[in-house]
Amino acid sequence: MKLKAIIQYSGKNYNGYSRQDKKPTIEAALEKALIILLKRKPAISVAGRTDAGVHAMGQVISFKAKVGLSSGEMRYRLNSILPSDIQVRKIQKVDDDFDARRSAMARQYVYYILNRRYPSVIHDDFCFTYAKKMNMTEMKKSAKSFLGVHNFEAFSASGAEGKSLVREILSFKVENKSDFFDVANKDMIKVTVKANAFLYRMVRNMVGTLIEVGLSNTEAKEVKEILKSKDRGKAGAKAAAKGLFLEKVFY
Repeated sequence: MKLKAIIQYSGKNYNGYSRQDKKPTIEAALEKALIILLKRKPAISVAGRTDAGVHAMGQVISFKAKVGLSSGEMRYRLNSILPSDIQVRKIQKVDDDFDARRSAMARQYVYYILNRRYPSVIHDDFCFTYAKKMNMTEMKKSAKSFLGVHNFEAFSASGAEGKSLVREILSFKVENKSDFFDVANKDMIKVTVKANAFLYRMVRNMVGTLIEVGLSNTEAKEVKEILKSKDRGKAGAKAAAKGLFLEKVFY
């Protein structure tokens, strides 16, 4: 039977999702746990290959399994085997033609920026902290420029030549949120981006450009020009990995 699992993890101690020789990865940890439980090596499909240091709240994997366990019991056993910073939220049976990657219609990422003069000892591993106050109005204006279908070469990582660089941004929201431990102040900037698919490091490059707009180093109206230029050098530097989460995958 085919199973779909929703996974959450902290990427702090991992060199990304995809397996790499002699380096800890999310894929290697999941594969090891499944081998112990299933007594065989499964072929795992994943919705999104997150980069080193990037986290997930709603990563999705799919695999085939023959096991006489309920979904709840299987989740419990996997979580008892997995490291504490990788955990299974849900397991369910799906049709045999379901594939975590190919069946996905859209993916949603969130990025957290703590915009205040002092960092948070609680959140520091999960957000980017910047002391200088950012202009939220201008950041929201620039976010609108990304909506729709565009060639995102200016926001792609190097090495993407020969592949389609066209993606569709379905929604792009910038908002102030309260720090969970400091509810009186809304110092946390939450950036939420939903698209049919993303290029490698595309979200971090877009957020990096938003930060430049927020700091008045780039004007909001320039984002459209950067998109049209297809020039990576004109966009902002990529934002730190630790602030990025794969929040949800849509099917």
